[in-house]
Amino acid sequence: MRSWHEALPTHPVLERRGVAPVPEADTARRTSLLATRGTDMIVVVQNELRITPLAHIKRAMDQGSEMPGYKVLHSDVLDFVIQSVHVNPTGKLLVVVGTHTLALVILPRRGYMKQVGTRVPVKAVRIGAFYHAPHGTSAIAQCRWHPLGTEGASLVVLTEDAIVREYDVAHDVDEPRQTIAVLPPTRSAPSKWSADDDDEHCAVSCAFGRDSGESRALAPAANDGDSLDAGVMSAPSWLPYTLFVLMRSGDVYAVCPFLPHHATLARSAVQALATHQAPHARKYLAEILRQMPSHSVRASPAPDLTLYDDEAPVPEAVAITAPSSVAHRVGVQGPCLLRPSPRELDEESTSQACDLWVGQIRAEEATARLDMLAIAARDGSLHMGLLATPIVPQWVRTTGAAAPTVAVHECVDLALPAPRASLQAANHVSLVEDPLYPDTIYATHMYGMHVLSLRSWTAPLLDAMVHNDTQALQQTAQDGVPTDVSCAVRMPADQAAGIAGTLVLNDVYLSYTLIVLTADAQLAARELALQPGTSALCVPTQETERTYRPVLTQPFTPPSALHSTPIKLSSTLSPQTSVWPVTPDALRALGQLAEAVRARLQQVAEAGSAVQARVSEQMAEMQRQLRELQVAHERATVIEARELPERVRRVEATQAATVQRLDTLLQQLMDEHTPQLSMYERRWFDELERMSQEFGSPHSRAEAQRQKLAHQLEVLRPQLQARAAQRDTSQEPNASALGTRQLARVEAVLANEAQLLAQARAKVQRLQQALYARS
Repeated sequence: MRSWHEALPTHPVLERRGVAPVPEADTARRTSLLATRGTDMIVVVQNELRITPLAHIKRAMDQGSEMPGYKVLHSDVLDFVIQSVHVNPTGKLLVVVGTHTLALVILPRRGYMKQVGTRVPVKAVRIGAFYHAPHGTSAIAQCRWHPLGTEGASLVVLTEDAIVREYDVAHDVDEPRQTIAVLPPTRSAPSKWSADDDDEHCAVSCAFGRDSGESRALAPAANDGDSLDAGVMSAPSWLPYTLFVLMRSGDVYAVCPFLPHHATLARSAVQALATHQAPHARKYLAEILRQMPSHSVRASPAPDLTLYDDEAPVPEAVAITAPSSVAHRVGVQGPCLLRPSPRELDEESTSQACDLWVGQIRAEEATARLDMLAIAARDGSLHMGLLATPIVPQWVRTTGAAAPTVAVHECVDLALPAPRASLQAANHVSLVEDPLYPDTIYATHMYGMHVLSLRSWTAPLLDAMVHNDTQALQQTAQDGVPTDVSCAVRMPADQAAGIAGTLVLNDVYLSYTLIVLTADAQLAARELALQPGTSALCVPTQETERTYRPVLTQPFTPPSALHSTPIKLSSTLSPQTSVWPVTPDALRALGQLAEAVRARLQQVAEAGSAVQARVSEQMAEMQRQLRELQVAHERATVIEARELPERVRRVEATQAATVQRLDTLLQQLMDEHTPQLSMYERRWFDELERMSQEFGSPHSRAEAQRQKLAHQLEVLRPQLQARAAQRDTSQEPNASALGTRQLARVEAVLANEAQLLAQARAKVQRLQQALYARS
C-alpha cells in the first residue's frame, strides 16, 4: 500500500484543465504558491486558488478508500497573475500577492469539502488599491504577516522603492496604518546621472526579528575590527520589535522600534525592556505599559482543531495600540556593517541579493542565544553571519547611534550548474526556515533545493557562551567551521523549471514532512527524519561497566603447524637413480630430515593441545551463554507475568481515555457543524413517518380506500361510457338546423331590434330626468 507521501504527486489538485494558455507566476521573481491552513493545503495551479485537506488524503490512503478531490476558491477580484499566497496566523485570512496587486481572501470554514460543485465562491477585497496598482506604482517586493499583530490582522508590504506599509486589514484595507521610507528622500529616487548603483535603492526582502525574554548577543572587539570579542552582554532584546529590510545590493537596514498599529505584547517582556533605556525609549515603553492592566489576559487561541492539555500554560498577552507620544519619527539604522566584508564568488560581476532570513538559535535550558542572519544572492551564494551588536531603538533626531554590526561567518556556494551571468537574470533563491529545528534552513532555487545545517558551528559557540569561556569563543570564531550543505531536491539542468513553493509541516497527524511544488505543477512530498536530540550543552558520558564478561576475551588464531608446507630434501641430495648410494653426506641429510620430522611432530602435538584447549573454552563459553540465556528467559517470563499485564492495563486505560476525549471532541464538532434537530423539525419528521406508515404500508387505510374507489370506478365505467356516447350523438349536425346565411340574417335582425331597444331605453331615461327636474 502506498503512503500518502507517494500518492500526493498524483492528486487531482495538480490537474491542468483546458487547452488555452493561462498566465502564470514569473519564477524569476519571488514565488510562493504553496500555503497551509492547519491540515489544509492551498496551491496555485493555472492561476487558480485550489484547496484540499491533507488529513483526508492520509486517511483515505490508510483506509484504502477513494482519494478526496479539491475545491477552487473563486472570486472576481482575483483577476491578476498570482505570485505568492500567505495565510495569516489565525488561519482565517489569505493574502494573494501579484506583481503590483494585493487581494485579501476570507478562507472558507472547515466544512468546505461538503459544498456541491468544484468552485467555492469566497469574499475577496483589494488591499491598498491606490498604492498597489499595475500602472504607475512600484512593484511589490514582499508581503509578510506580522507575528505580533492583534488577531493576526497586521500585514506588512514592502515595495521595490524601499517603502514599508503596514495595513490593519481588520479595520481598513485601503489606507495603511504606517508608512516608513527606508531610504532618505535624496536617495530613494536617484537621477539618471547619479553614480550610485541602482541596486542600492531597490528593496527585495524584509524579515522580522524574534526573541522572547532576555538574550545574549556577541559584542565586537574594540581593537580588532574583523574579530569577535569574547565578552557576552546579557540584556533584554529589541529584536521582536525590529524590521530588517534587504536591498538588491546586499545592504541591510534595520527599523527599530517597529510595531503593528494594533499589537499583542507580553507585559513581562515590556517591563524587562523598560529598565536602563534612553529617554525616548522609556517614554515609548511607558505608554505601552499604561495601556496594559495590572493582570494580563489570555490570548485567544488559534482556531486549529488541536487537543489542548488543561494543565499546559497558555501564553499571556495584552492588546495595545502603537505609541504615538514620541514626537519624532522612527529612524532607519543602516546599512549594517558586515565584518569582515563578504567574499564575492565572481570578481567580474557583482552578485544581486534576493532574500533575507533572520533567526535565533539558543542553547537548551540556558539563556545563551545567537541572533542569526543570512543573505541569499541570485548567483547561488549565501552569506551566513550573526548580529554582533544588540539592536537598540532609534528615532530621526537621535544622534550618536552606530549602525548594527553583522559578523560574517562564511560565504556558502551552492554550486548551481549554470553560468553566474545567466543566474543573475533568471534565478531567485528563497530561504525557508525549518519549524522544528531553528538551526536548519532550506534554500530553493531554479535547480532544486539545498538543506543548510548551522549546528556544526553554532553548537560550539553556544557551548562557549554558556560556560563564559573567552578563549573557546574566540577560537571557535576564528576556526571558521563550515556549514553542512546537502542537496534535497535536484532538477536536471536542461529541465530546470524552478521551485514555486515549499512547505515544511510539523503536524501530529501528518508528521514531519517536506512538500515541494515546482513551477511546472509537479508536487513532491517526503517525510523528513528527526534529528538526534543533541545540543551544545550535552556532555558525553562514559560507558558503564558491562555486567557480562565472556570467557573468550581474545580471538583465536590457528597455529602455523597445522597449515605448514611439507618437508623436502635439498635438490643437491636428490638421487639421480632409483638406488641411493650410502655416503656420509647422504647419511647426514637423512639425520637432518629425521630431526625435522620429529620437531614437526612436536609442533603438531602442541597445536593439537591448543586447539583442544580452545574447544574446551568455547564449550565453557557456550554453556555459560546458555545459562545466561536461561536466566534472561526466566527474568523475561517473570516480567511478562508480573509487569506486562500492568503495562498493558495502563496502555488500555490511556487508550480508552484518549478515545473518550476524541469522541467528546468529535461530538462537539458534530454539534457545531450539524446541530441537533429543533422541536419543529422533529414534528415534521414524525409527520413524515406517520404519512409513510399510512400511505406506504400495503394494509394501510389509504390502500383500502384506493381499492374501494377503484371498485366503484369499475362499476360506474359502463354508465359513463354510455353517457359519453349519448353526448357525442347529440352534438352531431341536425338537418333541420339553420344554415349559415339564414343564421346571419337572423343575427342581423336581432341586432337591429337590440339597437331599437337601446334607443327606446335612452328616450325613457331622458324623459324620467325631465320629470324629476320639473318636480
